[in-house]
Amino acid sequence: MRAVRADVCAEMDKLAFVREKYAAICGVGGTIRAAARLANDLFGLSADNREITYENLRDILRLFRKSKQLALQSLLRTAPERVHTLIPGMTILKTVAKRFGSDVIVVSGYGVREGYLYERVLGGKTDAAADA
Repeated sequence: MRAVRADVCAEMDKLAFVREKYAAICGVGGTIRAAARLANDLFGLSADNREITYENLRDILRLFRKSKQLALQSLLRTAPERVHTLIPGMTILKTVAKRFGSDVIVVSGYGVREGYLYERVLGGKTDAAADA
């Protein structure tokens, strides 16, 4: 986890916009959606909740270090397909949120595939642009 954090910080140091602070950031993709399912399960939140607090993210990673059995049971119940990638992904997410000073991570319901399809099918045009 230390190596992952160090690599993420080194890459973020190269980007000028990363020096800004944002109360909320948005995550896209399967790892962030799986992290949200896990957080909702562990903290008794609604299944349709689409936000993860920084504190919940931090607490989940602590739980994996202290009580692997309980955390793994929840992970296997909520996102078994992510059993090998969720902890590294959540470590990256926590590092990014900390760097931006973000208290909340909003989980997008859409991902890269939807963006690709949108671009290919509609040519990236909004409804207003397509009607013009």
